[in-house]
Amino acid sequence: MSKVNLSQKFALIKEYWSPKIADRLNGQHVKLAKFKGEFLWHYHASEDELLLVTKGSLTIQLRDGAVTLADGEFYIVPAGVEHRPAAPEEVHALMLEPISTLTTGGMLAGSEYQEKVKGFLLSCDTRISSRSGIRRFSNTRQLRTSALDARRPRGLTLPVADPLRVSDRSSLV
Repeated sequence: MSKVNLSQKFALIKEYWSPKIADRLNGQHVKLAKFKGEFLWHYHASEDELLLVTKGSLTIQLRDGAVTLADGEFYIVPAGVEHRPAAPEEVHALMLEPISTLTTGGMLAGSEYQEKVKGFLLSCDTRISSRSGIRRFSNTRQLRTSALDARRPRGLTLPVADPLRVSDRSSLV
């Protein structure tokens, strides 16, 4: 296992709100992301989500308040809690979440699913991998019906974060 330089890894990330997998740890993804602006209201039905700010200031809006994080601070969003991250300026964050976690948790509040997630999902990697190989979906409805509404049947995973690495899990690009 080699060490990871977060500054170098964040320099590789060009898009906001597009987490990249830095590595795996005990069934968890260690993800890195840059944030700016507001994300969507969403929740993760059965997974907690840890957000650690390494640069900037991130506000996690909750339905009953907000938590603001500065450099070096983290917050764990409990499973089932609706939240919306917001960052007026660029933020660098490390996230630790189960491998099964979708970026939006697959659970968006109200009509935001119909309006906002359509474009977001199309911009994500919409491949679902299974033992039989890779299946590519032609539209958001097909993806949602097959994966999100079915709540990820056993044997299926949704790789929504792009890896920062191309080789084995112990080395990063």
